[in-house]
Amino acid sequence: MIRIERHFTSPPVPPDQLASFRSVMESYYALDESPRHQRHSPARDLWMKHAHRIKKQLLSVFRGKCDYCETGIAPTDMEIDHFRPLTGASELDGHASPEHYGWLALEMENTYSTCKACNRAKRQYFPVQGERGIPFTPIAMLRKTEVAMLLDPAFDDPEAHLRFAKSGSVFPLSPRGEATIKILNLNRPHLVQERADIWAGTATAWTMLANAGTENLPEASLIRDRTRSDARHAAVARAFVAQQRSAGVKARTPAVAPTPSQPLSDLIESDTTAEEFRLAARPLHSATFRNFRILRDLTLTFPEPSSGKAPWLMLLGENAVGKSSILQGIGLALAGANEAERWAIPHQLLTHNETEGSVELRFWDTDEPATLTFRAGDRGFGGTRPPSAIMLGYGALRYPARRAYGRPARREARFTRLGPLVGPVARIPHPAAWLARLDTEKFDIVASALRQVLPVGLDGTMIRPRKRVYFEFAGHKRPLSELSAGYQAMVGMTVDIIRMLFERWNSLFDAAAIVLIDEIDAHLHPRWKMRIVKSLREAFPAVQFIASTHDPLVLRGLKDGEVALLRRYPLEPFESVEDPIVAAVRAADEEPRVEIEQNLPPIEGMPVDQLLTSRHFGLSSTLDPDLEAQFNEYYYLQSLPEDASHRGRLEELKTLLADKRVMGRDQREQLLLEAADLYIARESSALEELERSELKQATLDRLQEIWERSAGGGVAQG
Repeated sequence: MIRIERHFTSPPVPPDQLASFRSVMESYYALDESPRHQRHSPARDLWMKHAHRIKKQLLSVFRGKCDYCETGIAPTDMEIDHFRPLTGASELDGHASPEHYGWLALEMENTYSTCKACNRAKRQYFPVQGERGIPFTPIAMLRKTEVAMLLDPAFDDPEAHLRFAKSGSVFPLSPRGEATIKILNLNRPHLVQERADIWAGTATAWTMLANAGTENLPEASLIRDRTRSDARHAAVARAFVAQQRSAGVKARTPAVAPTPSQPLSDLIESDTTAEEFRLAARPLHSATFRNFRILRDLTLTFPEPSSGKAPWLMLLGENAVGKSSILQGIGLALAGANEAERWAIPHQLLTHNETEGSVELRFWDTDEPATLTFRAGDRGFGGTRPPSAIMLGYGALRYPARRAYGRPARREARFTRLGPLVGPVARIPHPAAWLARLDTEKFDIVASALRQVLPVGLDGTMIRPRKRVYFEFAGHKRPLSELSAGYQAMVGMTVDIIRMLFERWNSLFDAAAIVLIDEIDAHLHPRWKMRIVKSLREAFPAVQFIASTHDPLVLRGLKDGEVALLRRYPLEPFESVEDPIVAAVRAADEEPRVEIEQNLPPIEGMPVDQLLTSRHFGLSSTLDPDLEAQFNEYYYLQSLPEDASHRGRLEELKTLLADKRVMGRDQREQLLLEAADLYIARESSALEELERSELKQATLDRLQEIWERSAGGGVAQG
């Protein structure tokens, strides 16, 4: 980080729209405290309406690198950070101020160009010493009245607070410098390595500057439009000090002892390192399974988090293809070997005929993995012993048990909830008693999250008269016990997640955890299924959800890249077909294996029926099962090399399908569908992406040729 200069040309938002924005924010702040705390600030939605204008203005002063860590980034990868957060500011101790700083949403001087790593590290953190400013305090006044612990690169002098060392690490020279290093994670591994490389390469530049007789060598070295200007400048400044000393001039370089970094698994369970854990918590980057049940050798990657939001991943695939195994393997590894031994037996996790296996999890922005190893004959697990994240898992059969949180039937781990995921039934602690005991501030946080998750509309409020919890909507109130099974299961799971997050946070702005849900669509009405992902993402912005489903409605709210499809190989394209060729192919097949496909077509905006017939769900149509089986056999025979031995069966299938009016109504439709069928038959096999792309283009060329030949034939009559 170095001091930067920025000069904006003009306000990007027209005055009338600024007035409208202020009016909406004034209405929000005018609400009574409890109703206001149970609603999300409108600042983010209003910001999104004008984000394109502000980004255009910000690009005019963009330096081609992150304003915080000096990493080079392309304009297309630039993210916008609000220095003072929009929808609540978090302290390092886990507390938060939900009132702040929404009124600055459209303030240009509150925006900075950042890389994704800094943006996901910073999240909503903005600690201050003393009181925060009241709503609608101008940003210039806030800089004078608030003691912000985070350094502002446009208004502070980072050199007074940060020292860059030859090793590539950055050390604090003040409490503000220490907070800035922690919050922005400025000592993440690749940054340290790049700074060390820059330092090592400054010798030649230093010699040239010294020989040129530059009067102020440190300042001359500060080439502000180059990446890592902070490390370049520090390297030359240090050499300048050494030269001054050799010439007899007294010079002093501040020395600060480095703070050793600890693995995340060492931080989570220690109350003395709670702050470090909160800052270090990161979503999963990848999960590698070796000989874990059906998963012989499989690596799953997770989308990159950005803008302080944790990514989702939805697992698709037929029954018994390994979706539950992936969720349970991740849960066991996250919980750690100590907790895994309470819920699983090592040899029962091993793939058939194997003697050892493992699960390895890696996280964003850290080199420290979490591992779980197991061997035949061992009574315990190896690998990481304590938990590596706050983790909660829920199996497909889940319901809230009729008992209070204070009297668990089995001892519950403080930071993990593994039992409901690996057990036959996910019994979730009933939330009523716990909600009744909460203080008002935390009760309002829970109510706000439930208003996001439950399908009740914007006027719903959770109330607590005489220590009984009711949900009030449109003038009617009902206790939690009278809600439907779907409501009770979702309320129970949502409150269970919040209760665990409250172990390390007092708000949900930055509360990070990993939640695993098998068959997330269970108990939900179709309308609720379509909004469940969006609702949970808004209620828990920093929580990484990994879930499975069989329902395309649940894919609403997911972003491109947040879906993974599991397939079992060798494929069985149809059931019980007595054919000597098929029998020979099956006899030669190797051991069953599971493979994962994550390079799937974009899903945003795709209709539900199109999702069903896409690669995500693998249906060639929404036909009845018997007709589907005939289609599967037809596609399978189409994919085989031309051979007289199966030509008769292929023609028989064509006749059967044509009779059911699904193979084209006239010659032109039949030619078009035949070309498409050839593509589908080949595409369903295990082709490389390049081969699939070439095949698709060849098929499109063939369809174009057929269309041009039949263009004069008029519209087919059915």
